[in-house]
Amino acid sequence: MPESTQAHSPLHCESLLSPDEQTIFPYLSDFLTQRRRERFAEVLSHRTRRITVVLDNIYQAHNISAVLRSCDAFGIQDVATIEREFGFEVNRQIALGTDQWLTIRRFTGPRATLDCLDDHHRRGYQLVATTPRPGSLSIHELPLDRPIALFMGNEIDGLDPEILSRADAAVHLPMFGFVESFNLSVATALCLQSLTMRLRRERTDGPLTDTEKERLTFDWTRLSVPNVAGVEARFFRQRQQDCVGPSGLASNGSHHD
Repeated sequence: MPESTQAHSPLHCESLLSPDEQTIFPYLSDFLTQRRRERFAEVLSHRTRRITVVLDNIYQAHNISAVLRSCDAFGIQDVATIEREFGFEVNRQIALGTDQWLTIRRFTGPRATLDCLDDHHRRGYQLVATTPRPGSLSIHELPLDRPIALFMGNEIDGLDPEILSRADAAVHLPMFGFVESFNLSVATALCLQSLTMRLRRERTDGPLTDTEKERLTFDWTRLSVPNVAGVEARFFRQRQQDCVGPSGLASNGSHHD
Protein backbone atom coordinates (compact mmCIF):
# COMPACT_ATOMS: atom_id res chain seq x y z
CA MET A 1 0.00 0.00 0.00
CA PRO A 2 1.51 3.37 -0.93
CA GLU A 3 2.46 5.78 1.81
CA SER A 4 0.72 9.11 2.17
CA THR A 5 2.26 11.88 0.14
CA GLN A 6 2.12 15.63 0.37
CA ALA A 7 2.35 17.79 -2.73
CA HIS A 8 2.61 21.54 -2.97
CA SER A 9 1.49 24.13 -5.47
CA PRO A 10 4.20 26.06 -7.36
CA LEU A 11 3.91 28.71 -4.64
CA HIS A 12 6.21 28.14 -1.70
CA CYS A 13 5.25 28.65 1.93
CA GLU A 14 7.65 30.88 3.86
CA SER A 15 11.07 30.01 2.46
CA LEU A 16 13.73 32.60 1.74
CA LEU A 17 14.65 33.22 -1.86
CA SER A 18 17.63 31.20 -3.06
CA PRO A 19 20.72 33.06 -4.34
CA ASP A 20 19.66 32.39 -7.95
CA GLU A 21 16.14 33.66 -7.24
CA GLN A 22 17.52 36.81 -5.64
CA THR A 23 19.74 37.37 -8.68
CA ILE A 24 17.00 37.06 -11.28
CA PHE A 25 14.19 38.74 -9.33
CA PRO A 26 14.92 42.33 -10.52
CA TYR A 27 15.24 41.11 -14.11
CA LEU A 28 11.88 39.32 -14.03
CA SER A 29 10.25 42.31 -12.34
CA ASP A 30 11.10 44.43 -15.38
CA PHE A 31 8.65 42.31 -17.40
CA LEU A 32 5.76 43.59 -15.25
CA THR A 33 3.98 46.90 -15.60
CA GLN A 34 4.08 49.32 -12.68
CA ARG A 35 0.36 48.76 -12.25
CA ARG A 36 0.90 45.01 -11.93
CA ARG A 37 3.61 45.46 -9.29
CA GLU A 38 1.39 47.83 -7.32
CA ARG A 39 -1.48 45.35 -7.54
CA PHE A 40 0.70 42.60 -6.06
CA ALA A 41 1.67 44.88 -3.16
CA GLU A 42 -1.95 45.86 -2.54
CA VAL A 43 -3.19 42.25 -2.48
CA LEU A 44 -0.33 41.14 -0.23
CA SER A 45 -1.17 43.88 2.27
CA HIS A 46 -4.51 42.12 2.84
CA ARG A 47 -3.29 38.51 2.74
CA THR A 48 -3.35 36.44 5.92
CA ARG A 49 -2.19 33.04 7.10
CA ARG A 50 -4.19 33.23 10.34
CA ILE A 51 -6.81 31.12 8.56
CA THR A 52 -6.27 28.18 6.27
CA VAL A 53 -9.12 26.28 4.59
CA VAL A 54 -8.92 22.48 4.50
CA LEU A 55 -11.13 20.66 1.99
CA ASP A 56 -11.88 17.10 3.06
CA ASN A 57 -12.29 14.63 0.19
CA ILE A 58 -14.27 16.95 -2.08
CA TYR A 59 -15.17 15.41 -5.42
CA GLN A 60 -16.94 18.22 -7.30
CA ALA A 61 -14.50 20.37 -9.27
CA HIS A 62 -16.98 23.24 -9.43
CA ASN A 63 -17.25 23.34 -5.64
CA ILE A 64 -13.49 23.21 -5.15
CA SER A 65 -13.05 25.98 -7.69
CA ALA A 66 -15.67 28.22 -6.09
CA VAL A 67 -14.01 27.74 -2.69
CA LEU A 68 -10.62 28.75 -4.12
CA ARG A 69 -12.19 31.85 -5.60
CA SER A 70 -13.69 32.76 -2.22
CA CYS A 71 -10.37 32.18 -0.44
CA ASP A 72 -8.62 34.60 -2.77
CA ALA A 73 -11.42 37.16 -2.43
CA PHE A 74 -11.24 37.12 1.39
CA GLY A 75 -7.43 37.30 1.48
CA ILE A 76 -6.76 33.70 2.50
CA GLN A 77 -3.39 32.53 1.17
CA ASP A 78 -3.32 28.87 2.22
CA VAL A 79 -5.60 26.00 1.22
CA ALA A 80 -5.11 22.31 1.96
CA THR A 81 -6.85 19.33 0.39
CA ILE A 82 -7.32 15.85 1.85
CA GLU A 83 -7.60 13.41 -1.04
CA ARG A 84 -8.48 9.97 0.29
CA GLU A 85 -10.59 8.96 -2.71
CA PHE A 86 -11.04 12.01 -4.90
CA GLY A 87 -8.26 14.00 -6.51
CA PHE A 88 -7.84 17.74 -6.72
CA GLU A 89 -9.36 19.20 -9.87
CA VAL A 90 -10.03 22.83 -10.77
CA ASN A 91 -12.71 24.15 -13.11
CA ARG A 92 -10.92 27.09 -14.73
CA GLN A 93 -14.14 28.83 -15.74
CA ILE A 94 -15.24 28.99 -12.11
CA ALA A 95 -11.89 29.52 -10.37
CA LEU A 96 -10.99 32.29 -12.85
CA GLY A 97 -7.28 31.66 -12.31
CA THR A 98 -7.39 32.32 -8.56
CA ASP A 99 -5.81 28.93 -7.81
CA GLN A 100 -2.47 30.14 -9.19
CA TRP A 101 -2.21 32.88 -6.55
CA LEU A 102 -2.85 30.52 -3.61
CA THR A 103 -0.50 28.20 -1.75
CA ILE A 104 -2.17 24.79 -2.03
CA ARG A 105 -0.99 21.83 0.06
CA ARG A 106 -2.28 18.45 -1.08
CA PHE A 107 -2.42 15.43 1.23
CA THR A 108 -2.98 12.12 -0.54
CA GLY A 109 -2.86 8.41 0.18
CA PRO A 110 -4.11 6.24 3.04
CA ARG A 111 -2.69 8.53 5.74
CA ALA A 112 -3.88 11.75 4.11
CA THR A 113 -6.28 12.69 6.91
CA LEU A 114 -3.88 11.93 9.76
CA ASP A 115 -0.97 13.65 8.05
CA CYS A 116 -3.03 16.77 7.40
CA LEU A 117 -4.27 16.91 10.99
CA ASP A 118 -0.77 16.34 12.37
CA ASP A 119 0.75 18.93 10.05
CA HIS A 120 -1.65 21.70 11.03
CA HIS A 121 -1.48 20.82 14.72
CA ARG A 122 2.33 20.89 14.60
CA ARG A 123 2.26 24.34 12.97
CA GLY A 124 0.11 25.74 15.76
CA TYR A 125 -3.30 25.80 14.10
CA GLN A 126 -6.54 25.39 16.01
CA LEU A 127 -8.31 22.49 14.27
CA VAL A 128 -11.87 23.68 13.62
CA ALA A 129 -14.51 21.32 12.21
CA THR A 130 -17.61 22.67 10.50
CA THR A 131 -20.58 20.53 11.52
CA PRO A 132 -24.23 21.03 12.50
CA ARG A 133 -23.90 18.62 15.43
CA PRO A 134 -25.34 19.69 18.79
CA GLY A 135 -22.94 21.60 20.99
CA SER A 136 -21.03 23.26 18.16
CA LEU A 137 -20.32 26.98 18.37
CA SER A 138 -21.75 29.55 16.04
CA ILE A 139 -19.01 30.57 13.60
CA HIS A 140 -19.46 34.11 14.94
CA GLU A 141 -18.46 32.95 18.46
CA LEU A 142 -15.27 31.08 17.58
CA PRO A 143 -12.28 32.49 19.54
CA LEU A 144 -9.64 34.07 17.31
CA ASP A 145 -6.70 33.83 19.70
CA ARG A 146 -5.00 31.10 17.62
CA PRO A 147 -4.54 30.52 13.89
CA ILE A 148 -7.47 28.57 12.47
CA ALA A 149 -7.48 25.54 10.18
CA LEU A 150 -11.10 25.44 8.99
CA PHE A 151 -12.09 21.93 7.87
CA MET A 152 -14.90 21.77 5.30
CA GLY A 153 -16.55 18.48 4.28
CA ASN A 154 -18.65 17.50 1.30
CA GLU A 155 -22.40 18.03 1.41
CA ILE A 156 -23.33 14.34 1.54
CA ASP A 157 -20.89 12.76 3.99
CA GLY A 158 -19.65 15.77 5.92
CA LEU A 159 -16.26 15.52 7.60
CA ASP A 160 -14.32 12.34 8.24
CA PRO A 161 -14.89 10.98 11.80
CA GLU A 162 -11.15 11.29 12.50
CA ILE A 163 -11.35 15.03 11.90
CA LEU A 164 -14.38 15.38 14.16
CA SER A 165 -12.67 13.46 16.96
CA ARG A 166 -9.41 15.43 16.70
CA ALA A 167 -10.97 18.88 16.29
CA ASP A 168 -10.20 21.51 18.93
CA ALA A 169 -13.53 23.18 18.18
CA ALA A 170 -16.69 22.57 16.14
CA VAL A 171 -18.64 25.38 14.49
CA HIS A 172 -21.83 25.84 12.50
CA LEU A 173 -23.51 28.57 10.52
CA PRO A 174 -26.77 29.70 12.17
CA MET A 175 -29.76 28.80 9.97
CA PHE A 176 -33.42 29.68 10.34
CA GLY A 177 -35.21 27.78 7.58
CA PHE A 178 -36.14 24.19 6.73
CA VAL A 179 -32.80 23.24 5.17
CA GLU A 180 -30.00 21.96 7.39
CA SER A 181 -26.95 22.87 5.33
CA PHE A 182 -25.57 25.24 2.75
CA ASN A 183 -23.79 24.35 -0.46
CA LEU A 184 -20.08 23.80 0.30
CA SER A 185 -18.87 26.88 -1.55
CA VAL A 186 -21.57 29.08 0.00
CA ALA A 187 -20.84 27.75 3.49
CA THR A 188 -17.11 28.36 3.07
CA ALA A 189 -17.69 31.91 1.83
CA LEU A 190 -20.00 32.72 4.75
CA CYS A 191 -17.52 31.29 7.27
CA LEU A 192 -14.64 33.24 5.76
CA GLN A 193 -16.64 36.44 5.65
CA SER A 194 -17.42 36.14 9.37
CA LEU A 195 -13.89 35.19 10.40
CA THR A 196 -11.96 37.67 8.25
CA MET A 197 -14.22 40.59 9.17
CA ARG A 198 -13.70 39.84 12.85
CA LEU A 199 -9.95 39.37 12.41
CA ARG A 200 -9.58 42.72 10.69
CA ARG A 201 -11.93 44.51 13.05
CA GLU A 202 -9.98 43.19 16.04
CA ARG A 203 -6.67 43.72 14.20
CA THR A 204 -5.60 40.13 14.76
CA ASP A 205 -5.45 39.21 11.07
CA GLY A 206 -1.69 38.62 11.26
CA PRO A 207 -0.22 40.35 8.20
CA LEU A 208 2.39 38.45 6.24
CA THR A 209 6.04 38.87 7.16
CA ASP A 210 8.41 40.64 4.79
CA THR A 211 9.94 37.26 3.95
CA GLU A 212 6.53 35.83 3.04
CA LYS A 213 5.68 38.87 0.94
CA GLU A 214 8.97 38.66 -0.92
CA ARG A 215 8.51 34.95 -1.59
CA LEU A 216 4.96 35.38 -2.90
CA THR A 217 5.87 38.44 -4.96
CA PHE A 218 8.63 36.45 -6.62
CA ASP A 219 6.37 33.46 -7.28
CA TRP A 220 3.57 35.66 -8.61
CA THR A 221 6.06 37.50 -10.82
CA ARG A 222 7.21 34.20 -12.35
CA LEU A 223 3.58 33.28 -13.02
CA SER A 224 3.12 36.57 -14.88
CA VAL A 225 6.10 36.23 -17.25
CA PRO A 226 5.34 34.32 -20.48
CA ASN A 227 7.68 31.35 -21.06
CA VAL A 228 9.41 32.13 -17.79
CA ALA A 229 11.56 28.98 -17.89
CA GLY A 230 13.03 30.04 -21.23
CA VAL A 231 13.54 33.61 -20.00
CA GLU A 232 15.40 32.35 -16.93
CA ALA A 233 17.53 29.95 -18.95
CA ARG A 234 18.62 32.73 -21.31
CA PHE A 235 19.35 35.06 -18.39
CA PHE A 236 21.67 32.62 -16.63
CA ARG A 237 23.28 31.51 -19.89
CA GLN A 238 24.11 35.13 -20.74
CA ARG A 239 25.26 35.75 -17.18
CA GLN A 240 27.65 32.81 -17.39
CA GLN A 241 29.03 34.02 -20.72
CA ASP A 242 29.56 37.51 -19.30
CA CYS A 243 31.61 36.04 -16.47
CA VAL A 244 33.92 34.14 -18.82
CA GLY A 245 36.58 35.84 -20.94
CA PRO A 246 37.25 35.06 -24.62
CA SER A 247 39.83 32.45 -23.65
CA GLY A 248 37.36 30.67 -21.41
CA LEU A 249 38.87 32.07 -18.21
CA ALA A 250 36.83 33.99 -15.67
CA SER A 251 36.75 37.65 -16.68
CA ASN A 252 38.06 38.80 -13.30
CA GLY A 253 40.87 36.26 -13.20
CA SER A 254 44.57 36.77 -13.97
CA HIS A 255 46.51 34.87 -16.62
CA HIS A 256 49.84 33.39 -15.55
CA ASP A 257 52.60 32.21 -17.87
